[in-house]
Amino acid sequence: MARILMRAGGTPYEEVPYEMLPRVMGENLGNLVYANSIYRALMVDKDTEIVPTRYRFHYTDEEAAKIDEEYDALVLPFADAIRPGFAREFHELAKLIRRIHIPVVVIGCGLRDTYEPGGERDIILDYAAKEFFRAVLGRSALIGVRGQITADYLKRLGFAEERDYTVIGCPSMYTWGEVPRVRDTWKKVLVGCDAAVSFNLSQGSTKEHIRFVRETAKRFRDAVYLPQRGEELRLMYAGVPFSLPASEGFPMTLKDPLYLNGSARMYGDVYSWLEFLKSRDLSFGTRMHGNLAAVLAGTPALFCPFDARTRELVEYHALPHLTPEEVFAASWVRADGTVVMKDFGKLIGHIDFESHLKAHSGHFAHYVDFLKKNDLRTIYTSESFGTAEGETLHDRKVRGIRHLPPLRPILEADGAETARRLTRFHEGVFAKKTTLRHEVKQNIKKMIGRR
Repeated sequence: MARILMRAGGTPYEEVPYEMLPRVMGENLGNLVYANSIYRALMVDKDTEIVPTRYRFHYTDEEAAKIDEEYDALVLPFADAIRPGFAREFHELAKLIRRIHIPVVVIGCGLRDTYEPGGERDIILDYAAKEFFRAVLGRSALIGVRGQITADYLKRLGFAEERDYTVIGCPSMYTWGEVPRVRDTWKKVLVGCDAAVSFNLSQGSTKEHIRFVRETAKRFRDAVYLPQRGEELRLMYAGVPFSLPASEGFPMTLKDPLYLNGSARMYGDVYSWLEFLKSRDLSFGTRMHGNLAAVLAGTPALFCPFDARTRELVEYHALPHLTPEEVFAASWVRADGTVVMKDFGKLIGHIDFESHLKAHSGHFAHYVDFLKKNDLRTIYTSESFGTAEGETLHDRKVRGIRHLPPLRPILEADGAETARRLTRFHEGVFAKKTTLRHEVKQNIKKMIGRR
């Protein structure tokens, strides 16, 4: 029996109500997508148990000893974890790893930075990241990073590529092993406005990216906005205004037309999300996993990377995308304030929506090799892969879960549903964690000073 402790907010086999979802999804639905892919890969047989950490990262000596005794491995999937606000978690996880003796595997870790990286270095982050990766390498054969930008960062910290770390991309891309062929529904976009599209936005993208995505969506009669953040869920669920910093044009209140016109919806689990995306002719926007989910559904997707974390993934996986320069050139504002857009069909006419298929087999083989080097059994190398139709144990377990209908803004709810949502909200189910970054900085500074 294999028992694995995995960094995740929950399992894909749980029925989670929307009011509890922000905690389970780690404030971003994208986390569910890559966690699901790893669950599917590691769920080899009925004797495998994968236990989520619920995003805990502080453990006592007694708890560390219990982890050492009860688990066979600690698996740590990350998104853009290399960022200043993550220093405390890196520090605490390093402490845990030094106290245990089981294998520790980092499956994907990325750097948060600008599109052209190389800005001001954060000494606190550098120290915490180096401390964490050193601890991991004491329990691991190799660290998996998301792209070349992150690889270059680890090299600057003194680690060596292919000895200490290797680029594996995003685990989400390997959910099914080989990715599905792309349906040719993108052709509908070239000829008119009758295509059914979905689109997504990131609060941290530029105002030009937001304007481009929003103006493009207006061209289609059937355009659905798919938010992903916990803040957006709170906005839709209970009308709580979006409180994070955001660029001009990002929808932050229910007064925004994207919420007023009934085009916004959110899905509470990966499989409902994928099923909806199968009904779309095209997905586009700035959200990495918003579009990557479409790729997994076989739906044409157009990525608009705006920072290092999205850039390194679209480049590694050769995903169809527009560069920031192409986005900026696609629209301009007249003196009277009206926005003029280039013809979208002509803009994407040169896009190869199957570009990612060419490199995928090699990337997938490298990913499987990475897992094998870290002694993780997977469905890709096991005789118990599944039935002749390719169904795995994970697939059967997920099929038994009751999926919630999509969440729509509270504006569309009836009186009883509105009362239920507001009651739940005021009961405190949406309470958020607070990160005491100042305290974390002071603690790490003291540790640096003692060395």
